[in-house]
Amino acid sequence: HELPGGLRIGDEVICKIFYKGVYRRTAIGDRGTVVGVSAKHRSEKVLFSFDGFLVELYPTNVERKVATRYHVGDVVLSKANLSGAVVIGDRGTVVSVAPGQQRIDCRFVNSTSVSLLPDQVELE
Repeated sequence: HELPGGLRIGDEVICKIFYKGVYRRTAIGDRGTVVGVSAKHRSEKVLFSFDGFLVELYPTNVERKVATRYHVGDVVLSKANLSGAVVIGDRGTVVSVAPGQQRIDCRFVNSTSVSLLPDQVELE
């Protein structure tokens, strides 16, 4: 289930702003995790945890640590023809998303495993 900005619970993020709360603050470069949707601004903000400090921010205030919105187990459709083994519209499953990598590994219905750029597939 996607939250505002295409984020998902468990996504690792890096803060892009300085934020001062009542008891704590976040700084540019702090690493955090998506924990849910904002209680007050459900369609606009996301709830993050930065070292146990919960803060509601806009998705544009953070950057995904892994530069892809895909997660292991997601069902995807190919948007590219790949060496004849995979054609546009083939259905596959994400089998790995390596932290810090720009590629995702997918297994398609014909048992072909392929490493792809995120823009070569779309969520079903």
